[in-house]
Amino acid sequence: MTLSPSTSILKRSVILLQGADAASFLQGQLSQDLGGITPQHGVQSLLLNPDGKLVDIVGVHNVDGDLVLECDELAEELVISRLKRFCFRVKVTMEVAPWTVRWWFDEVPSGWASSRPLGSGILTINASDLGTNGATELQVLDVERRRLQDYLPAFGAEITTETIPAELGADLVQRSVSFTKCCYTGQELVARLDARGANVPFQLRRITSSSVVNVGDTFTDEQSGARRGTVTSVVDSGIGGILGLGMFHRTINVPTVLTTASGVDVDVEEIPQVLSD
Repeated sequence: MTLSPSTSILKRSVILLQGADAASFLQGQLSQDLGGITPQHGVQSLLLNPDGKLVDIVGVHNVDGDLVLECDELAEELVISRLKRFCFRVKVTMEVAPWTVRWWFDEVPSGWASSRPLGSGILTINASDLGTNGATELQVLDVERRRLQDYLPAFGAEITTETIPAELGADLVQRSVSFTKCCYTGQELVARLDARGANVPFQLRRITSSSVVNVGDTFTDEQSGARRGTVTSVVDSGIGGILGLGMFHRTINVPTVLTTASGVDVDVEEIPQVLSD
């Protein structure tokens, strides 16, 4: 299937931060260095709790001089609550803006306010309704296929209140974290795991199968009964079988074939580490 150009409206919440201390406040709360964001551009970052566990993967954009944060729509309340938790003695206001967020898979038309890489595409924000400029809207199923093909974790699936960033792969951490900036909330766990080789108990893996696999299907050790993996996302691949993501124990050598508790064979693959800028 060829779609060119193509785009999708994502279920993202847009939070506009304004005030004299907005930039310095966010700099102390997010893992990425925000000092180099030029107008009409953005970066990927992590918003962490003090214990280093992930709230959500966010995009931070410079829109005509104002900082705009976008997060998963389902994470909006958690993100705002987390930011307000440390928002004292600073001149910062937060407002959920009714702006459009699109994920473009081809050239982004002029006039879009800000962009950042998201897998194989570009995520953009615009404060006005410019339409799609002839782009083809992807359906929900196509968007989910794109997400899983690009190994992108999602809030509520791969991202939960217990998620450690290193579990989602070195590529994501390297693209979302500055290891040279000053302190930010949750920094200690991220830095410690990076120094120790990110040897976390469970790690994100991609799965494929010619049979039906469901979210929540588990893989267990036959002798001990211990959990070895869990399917977190799955979609019809469109070419026969399924495509998905899951969290698997670090002792499982990939690629490999594992069998779910219900008896379905699944190919488990390592997430490629691109380590792009």
